[in-house]
Amino acid sequence: MGVTSPSAEASTRGGVRGWVGWLVRRPTVFGGLAVGLVFFWVSLTPSLLPRPWVVQGVVSGLTAAIGYGVGSGLSALVRAVLRREPGPAVKLWAWRVLVAVGLVGTALVMWWSKGWQNELRRLVELEEESAFSFVGLLVIALVTASIVLLMARLVRSLARFLIRQIDRVAPRLVSVTVGVALVFFIVIGLFQGFLWRGAISFMNGIAGTTNGTTSDEAVRPTTALRSGGPGSGVPWDSLGRMGRDFVGQGPTVADLEKFHGPDCCQQPIRVYVGLDSAPTADARAELAVRELDRTGAFDRAVLGVFNATGTGWINPRVSDSLEYLYRGNTAEVSAQYSFLPSWLSFLVDQTVAAETGRAFVGAVLRRVDQLPAGHRPKVVLYGESLGSFATEKSFDSMAQLRARTDGALLVGPTFSNPLWKDLVAHREPGSPQWLPKVREPGVRFARTPSDLEGFAASTSGARVVYLQNSSDPITWWSLDLAYRKPDWAGPPPAPDRSPALRWFPLVTFWQIVADLTDSLGVPTGFGHHFGSNVVDGWVAVSTPDGWTAADTARLKAVIGEGD
Repeated sequence: MGVTSPSAEASTRGGVRGWVGWLVRRPTVFGGLAVGLVFFWVSLTPSLLPRPWVVQGVVSGLTAAIGYGVGSGLSALVRAVLRREPGPAVKLWAWRVLVAVGLVGTALVMWWSKGWQNELRRLVELEEESAFSFVGLLVIALVTASIVLLMARLVRSLARFLIRQIDRVAPRLVSVTVGVALVFFIVIGLFQGFLWRGAISFMNGIAGTTNGTTSDEAVRPTTALRSGGPGSGVPWDSLGRMGRDFVGQGPTVADLEKFHGPDCCQQPIRVYVGLDSAPTADARAELAVRELDRTGAFDRAVLGVFNATGTGWINPRVSDSLEYLYRGNTAEVSAQYSFLPSWLSFLVDQTVAAETGRAFVGAVLRRVDQLPAGHRPKVVLYGESLGSFATEKSFDSMAQLRARTDGALLVGPTFSNPLWKDLVAHREPGSPQWLPKVREPGVRFARTPSDLEGFAASTSGARVVYLQNSSDPITWWSLDLAYRKPDWAGPPPAPDRSPALRWFPLVTFWQIVADLTDSLGVPTGFGHHFGSNVVDGWVAVSTPDGWTAADTARLKAVIGEGD
């Protein structure tokens, strides 16, 4: 049995028209286009954050292609059940209606979309966007949808080819089953083995190159109190870009005394271990402990154990503010586990982050436990984004975390944080997912500084604070968004949620993926931007003696909002 290749088949049908006929087969084109059009309209509705028209075009094209596939499948199912098709006159009128509704509906929805996006921009305190290219959006959506449909058509052609070959030696049921299974494994294998690994390798290469650079602000330490400085067991070159930023910056004694007054502060200790500093997570953890011993970190009043984000980044507002709070009588330590940004690290390095967190936090706490009971520093934890995931994975329960430490500041948790998921799932009835009231003692969620009022005074023992923005896609994106309405999309609505936001199967999933790309491009309190609110978080977790609300306001001014 001969099989005509797609290229040969297309050429026999006549140039570009033949390729279009091969890409979009007529028996399913009406249903596919109808449902794809609806998916396109729905993709223009608002999600958590405003989207530029370029990003919107990609999202719309992708969702339209998915809708086309859904519609094509439904059309095929209806034809199989009814075993007949409408007459020519009915088809003609159906096409006319589809074209008319499509043109008018698309114009209206795109116009409404501009209003929705500007409304959302106002809610997150951004200026309205006047330049909104409808033509550019449509072009990008069309190109994106065409690429996705071409890939799907290639997969379908491969399946038909394999089924025809197996037909020669096996019954039809067997050939279809085996052919589809083979295509499934080929596509998955190609994606994982070539496309996915190739993309990750490419991203690793870029990130690795960046990791080898040093920012202009980072200065190689001349003090033995910093990793990479004199006598350090961690070479400066092995720290990575983010490690060099961490140990090569921060407030000086002069900065601290400008805030607190003369002759009251000391040089803070900062320890960091990079991916290139030791070969394994356990080895890096032990090296970090040796550095803490070398620098005298366990003699300080406060020891901050920081789990970094994917790239190894430590939020400078977090590290600086803790040092200001305790007049430099602090030691801070962190270890790198990836070169990649957190959102990508979460997909490929999630296990690595968990292993590093357990090894790193465990090693430090074991060393603290060896100290005399009256001569141990106050141990506080910090983790942001994927770093909060690594922190949580270091403990079996929130009770264990509170029993073994003196508190934790967890910023922008991810949807997979195990302790976070348990807390949110068992929150008090009536409290929203985006600002849950939890039964666990000593734990408080905060969207704004006012949410932390009275927490420190009313709580005994270790305190844990989650800073969580209601419009943060890092927290709210999850795989089940594709098929299940999340609690955060229900009542009561968050103050920064668009009234037009609705959850739609499949579509909302890709909208929130798009939101991930610009989660930091918004002011403090929105998206994944927490700014100087981390100061309020630290004060709630661990308040120094004599600290006042006026001190908090002064420190927030010093720390600043930044980018």
